[in-house]
Amino acid sequence: MPKEYVESFSIRVAGKSMSPADGYDIDGVISALNDAKSIVNKTYLALNNRERLTSNDKENLSVSIKGFKEGSLITDFQAFYTSVGIPVLAEVVNNSNVLWNTIKGSYDVLKARKKASDEGKEVKQEITENTGTIVAPIISGDNNTITIQIPQYLEGVPEQLQPTFDRMSKSINNDGVSSISISSDGADNIELDAKDRDTFEDRTIELADEFKIEAKILNANYSSSKGTLLISKSATQYLKTDETYKFSMNEDLHAEEKWKEMFLSVKPYYCKVKISSRTNQAVDVRITDWDPEEMDS
Repeated sequence: MPKEYVESFSIRVAGKSMSPADGYDIDGVISALNDAKSIVNKTYLALNNRERLTSNDKENLSVSIKGFKEGSLITDFQAFYTSVGIPVLAEVVNNSNVLWNTIKGSYDVLKARKKASDEGKEVKQEITENTGTIVAPIISGDNNTITIQIPQYLEGVPEQLQPTFDRMSKSINNDGVSSISISSDGADNIELDAKDRDTFEDRTIELADEFKIEAKILNANYSSSKGTLLISKSATQYLKTDETYKFSMNEDLHAEEKWKEMFLSVKPYYCKVKISSRTNQAVDVRITDWDPEEMDS
């Protein structure tokens, strides 16, 4: 028989349109309830590495409202699920509030990436093996780098939950809703306010550091200075050996004879890397320079 679990959450929406004296904005109420259900559903799907719920999932997951509290709009709700519905539960001694810890861990990872981006720091991610309990990601850093140790069960989940967090943060505005918080018994809250409106956007970020690579240009358009290259050697974690990436080239390197030499030959380059804030992976490479002596060797 599959084991059955239940977790309790609260979602609080504060703002001018959520006053008990003036009445609750019905669109805001519906949005908050949808957000509560969505964050649970998306977490369940992410832990199953799927994108859509099916009719069979109704037997393994359900979300229900327990009640409303006075003050700002505060809604208590519960998520019921089974060990069949969440595979990682087979690897842990107890469930340790797997849904809440997954939601909170994903939030912490996304916030850490945004903070690193704002400070111009490189993000290094390490995947750690599951240990029999649901543990939180470990975030540390120095003046140049943020290191995030992500438990194996959480791998890829922050990326899948980012659109949901983004939608929730976008509903915050000074006129109606000023903040949204989600909490679980005895745990730190997830807090969203006006300054988080762009925290969870999927943005392309060019890293400040310049890296040296060795790469083969597979195809290129001389007029646009763009194309595709294959990495042979890389000094950054973002560019993987034997992987292909789109590239562009600085205009001052636009020399036709040099392009002919580069084509289909492994050459050394200096470059900057553009990454996705959602996946923390490279989406583009900008070649900034090369050493003429090394290029001709």
